[in-house]
Parts: sequence; C-alpha cells; structure tokens
Amino acid sequence: MAFGLLGGVTGLIAGVSRESIVQGLLTGLLGIVTALLSYLFGKESLREWRNHIPYAIILLIVCCLAGLSIGGSYRNERDKSDREYNEYLLEYEKVYLEVLKEERLIKLRAQYKENQEPVTVIPPNKSIERDVPKSVHSSP
Repeated sequence: MAFGLLGGVTGLIAGVSRESIVQGLLTGLLGIVTALLSYLFGKESLREWRNHIPYAIILLIVCCLAGLSIGGSYRNERDKSDREYNEYLLEYEKVYLEVLKEERLIKLRAQYKENQEPVTVIPPNKSIERDVPKSVHSSP
C-alpha cells in the first residue's frame, strides 16, 4: 500500500508540475526506490519478502502512471482556465473599460453643463473700480 501511495503522489506531482527539475527529481526518486526493491529481492536474508517485492514494484509503477495521467489532465484544465481568464481580461481592457470611460465622460460633461454658471458682464464703471486697489479709494 505504501508503494502505491508513493507512486501515486510522485506521479501526481510530476503531472501537475511544469518545471523540469521536478520531473528529474521524481525520476531519480523512483529509480532509487526501484533499485532498493531490486536489491532486497536479491538479498538472501529477506527471502520471505521475495514474493511481495514484484507486486510492490508493479503497484508503484502503475500508481505512478495513474498519478501522471490525473496530474496531466489537471494541468491541462488549469492551462485552459488561465487562457480563458487572460482572454476575458483582454476583452475587459479593450472593450468594457472603453465603454465605461465613454459613459463616465458623457456623465461628467452633462454635470459640467448643469453646474456651469452663465458668464456675467461687469459694467464698465465697476471694472475700473475693480482694478484700482482699495488703498487708493479710501480717504485719509
């Protein structure tokens, strides 16, 4: 059971991962485990385990392949989801934000026109007094 779990987990990690270092590491780990089991198969002192070692190796390999398959399908789904999300972001940036910007500009222009006060003309005599400082108008 432990070899099946080890094979399944390593296969799943290798299937999901995009990094080549993980695949190399897991290949080395599986090679070490298989070499260890092969050594135990040839050792005379572990004669009672000889019948179980080939099944353990087969279980390890089958579970590893199953994990690779499951991990690969999970990675493909994740890649598909990432592509769809990036397409949505691009569409949002190029279409929806432009529409929202135009709507906001229309609203701001309408508010500006509503809040704009009419320009009043200053009478000629007031304009002269306005330009003269107050200190000149005051009497001593």
